[in-house]
Order: sequence, then structure tokens, then C-alpha cells
Amino acid sequence: MRATTLIVTVLVFGLVGCGEVVDNDLDIVIDVDSHADADVSDDVPDAPDADVDEADVPESDDVPDGVATDAEPEVEDDAGAEDAVPDVEDIQDEVEVDTEAEDSPDVPDEGPEDAYEAEDVIEPDDGAPDLPDVAEDFAPDEATEDVGVEDTAPEDTYEAEAEAEAEAEVDTGPTCPIGSVLVPAGTFEMGCEATDYPCYEYPPRTVYLSAYCIDETEVANRWYRECVVAGVCPAPRPADNMLPVQVVLAAAETFCSWAGGSLPTEAQWEKAARGSSDMRHYPWGDTVPDCSYGCNYYCCGEAEEVGSYSRNASPYGALDMTSNVKEWTTDSWRDTLPACSAGGCVDPAPYWNAASTSHVARGGFTVTSFEYARVTQRLMINRTSVDTPAGIRCVYPTE
Repeated sequence: MRATTLIVTVLVFGLVGCGEVVDNDLDIVIDVDSHADADVSDDVPDAPDADVDEADVPESDDVPDGVATDAEPEVEDDAGAEDAVPDVEDIQDEVEVDTEAEDSPDVPDEGPEDAYEAEDVIEPDDGAPDLPDVAEDFAPDEATEDVGVEDTAPEDTYEAEAEAEAEAEVDTGPTCPIGSVLVPAGTFEMGCEATDYPCYEYPPRTVYLSAYCIDETEVANRWYRECVVAGVCPAPRPADNMLPVQVVLAAAETFCSWAGGSLPTEAQWEKAARGSSDMRHYPWGDTVPDCSYGCNYYCCGEAEEVGSYSRNASPYGALDMTSNVKEWTTDSWRDTLPACSAGGCVDPAPYWNAASTSHVARGGFTVTSFEYARVTQRLMINRTSVDTPAGIRCVYPTE
């Protein structure tokens, strides 16, 4: 009987041990002992009696003679006890059900193969993203194929965009070097009307000029000084200040060439001062100027720094064109301007008379009265005399 008790006890504790393994790995409490106690309480002693010392179990050799050793009837009782113990597969089924309820991804290493099969059929949460599908959604090539980009953006669309960009670049128009302003291509009225007094530029004529750039202000001593230091422009070296430089014609031509330009023709100078919308008398309009418009008519004892008066700006933004100092042009003096041909005056070439030293200067200066500060006023000076110097304003081709 003690041998039978030992067998049943070992069996029960073995099952309990399996329950503990499942308990430790899956955090699920399985009370195997409660099943064992309920079904085998009649044949199995209490837990303290389960600790049976192997020394108390008699060896088969120590059984007294005449005692029957056939334990088969007792085994039948043990078999009945084993039938009362829950089946391991039934316990495993409960474990699988609890595992699915708690969504535990862990599977016991020593569990049966059914546990691993159960892991394959566990459905993910509805909110959990399917990472491979998300990656496919953001794949550039596949996304392009899904939305049918080829159908909505044919090749001729890209060609049209390229043409539009090219036209936009053309529409930006020509640009000018820093320090100069743009005079757009077009016609303007050059000369004065018969009612103007005095009028030495009659009759007026329509002149077409291509686009060009002209200095915003007269050239200052500081800028001309750089040309002298570079060994290009002739001495003397002027003071380092922003007063307008005044030199003879040859020095003015040298400076403009060194700067990448040239002196303006009479037509270029007049259009930059007047604009193209009307036949105004002054760069700002027809308002008679006072000393707030510039340094002329004895408003100033001598010239002032270039760009000191913003009120005398021309329609294109050029400053001091009728004040401060007179300015050189490329034209030799002639009493009257020639009439235009039947096709009109288009980019008239400068007039040069090598037999005469008389040259044309434009613009007002410190001793010019208001009537002589008009945009059409022409001044005759000696191009070689240091006693009659003039200022510099260069023109440049557009970029």
C-alpha cells in the first residue's frame, strides 16, 4: 500500500510541477493541486505524508516469505486515481485559451507543439499597422503606378512647363550693372517746342533707342581715383570723396572704357533725363525747381556729393541730371541737330568733328539758372581745356 501511495504522490507532484512551469512562463495560475485533492482524496494521504523517505519503502528482497508481492489489485486502484487526475492535454487547451485572451506573444519553450501552432493563428489588434503593407504604400515606384501619373502628367506637360519657364526668364527683361539704371528700348520725343524759351533744339523729333543702362549718379572722385591707382586714368589723382569728378573729355572717355561702358550720345542722355511719356521740361515734370531740387542757380557755392537730392530723379531713377555739374557726351558741337530720315531716327550715331574742339555737354550746374536747367539744354565747351572740365556719367550695354 505504501508503494502505491508513493506512485500516486509522485504522479501528482509531477503534474503540479508541470503546472508551475506553465505558470511561470505564461503568468497563468493553474491549480492542479485542487483537481488532485478533489479526485484522489480517498486514496492519497495529505501533503505532509507525501514526503516519503525511500528508506521506509521496503526492498523487494526484504519482503517476508509467504507475503504476496503481486500488486496488480492495488494498481487497479491507482489507475482509478489517475483517471481522476485532469489530462495534460486538457490543461494545455486551457492554457492556449488563456494565452489567446491575453495576447501574450511568448510561448513556453517546453510546451507542446500545439502552442506554437496556436501562435500562428493569433490575430493582431485592429489598430496594429501591417508594416509591410505600409512600406508598400509609401514605395515611390508603386505609388506612381497606383495613381496613374503617366495618364495625368504626359510628357508634353513637362515640355509646356519648360517653355513657360523659358518665357518667364525672357519676360524679366535686361538687367544693368550695379550703380546704374535701365532705360528700356522705345521711342521718345527729343528737342523742344517752338513755344519754349529759349529753344535751341527745335524742331522736336521722334527717336528710337535700344535698351541701355546709365549711371544713377555722376562719377564721384573716389571712383575715378580707383582708375588712376590702377594706372589707367590720367593724373592728377582726385581727393577720396564723393564729390563729382570734373575732367577733360579724353579722361572721361578713358574712365568709361575702363568701367566697361562709354559716354552717352546726346540722344541717350536726353531720354534718360526726360523719359518717354511726354515732353516734360525737367526730369520730375514741369514744376519750376527751387533749391530743394538740386545744386544750381547759386543754391550751392560749389558742387555737393553725388545723389544728395532725391526730388530731381528722372522717370528711370537717374539723379542730378540738371544740377551739380555739367556732363560730357560723345557728340561734337553743331548748331542744329539734323532732321530724321523718312524712316525716323533709330539709334543715331554720335557726331564727331575732328577739326573742332568744341563739344557738347548736357545738364545744369551750380551757376545755371532755372530756364537753362531744362533736359533739352545743350552746352558748348572746349573738350581739351582744363579750364572747362565736365563731369562723367557712363552708359553700358544691358546684361
